[in-house]
Amino acid sequence: SLLADRNVMKYAEELEQHELVDGKVKALRRSFVSQLSYQNDDISRQILDLVMTNLPINLVEGTKQNESKDNDLESDHPHPYEDGSIVYYRATGNDFYDTHHDSYDPNEPPRTHQRAYTILLYLRVPLGSPTNGGTEFPRLTLSSSSNKAVVVKPIAGDALLWPNFDIEGNPCMQSVHRALPMQTANNKYHKNQDDSNDHDEMSKIVINLWFEGRMS
Repeated sequence: SLLADRNVMKYAEELEQHELVDGKVKALRRSFVSQLSYQNDDISRQILDLVMTNLPINLVEGTKQNESKDNDLESDHPHPYEDGSIVYYRATGNDFYDTHHDSYDPNEPPRTHQRAYTILLYLRVPLGSPTNGGTEFPRLTLSSSSNKAVVVKPIAGDALLWPNFDIEGNPCMQSVHRALPMQTANNKYHKNQDDSNDHDEMSKIVINLWFEGRMS
């Protein structure tokens, strides 16, 4: 209910991002986004503290170290917090996030640090089949004999965790994923017990958390 409160939502900005593919402009994502950093504000810190309390400590104990992606200082933690955000998806706005890798981009210059792993925490999930607002991993299949991509849609309160690089520092391309759009005819959602009715049009709310790893 905290994330759907109007006082929290006012920090979110509508974001529409495009990329150039084969010389043509292609929409990559559309949603409302609010950054999460201990340096931002009290609400941001409150949300991060709640997340740290409810996730395994060995995954999130680096959250308070090097939390700014512009900070070049070294951290003594092997996986310091790099960045995070709350993402709001509207069914009526046809919001989505197309296929992407959370860290590796072959068009960018090499970096000494990359996002080693991603935590995706689901706070509000649309009703219906997994294809209605689920998370698809197009390079993962259900079996060796199937070409059907894996689509995951946990219930509210669940989290997904995946690596973005293997143990030798090579990009894990099986981690490429996308947020499927929601069907406007079915924009109801699973509510948490204390979920408010504020911003009812936000049928899907997730928290992204990224933790760094040093590249050799």
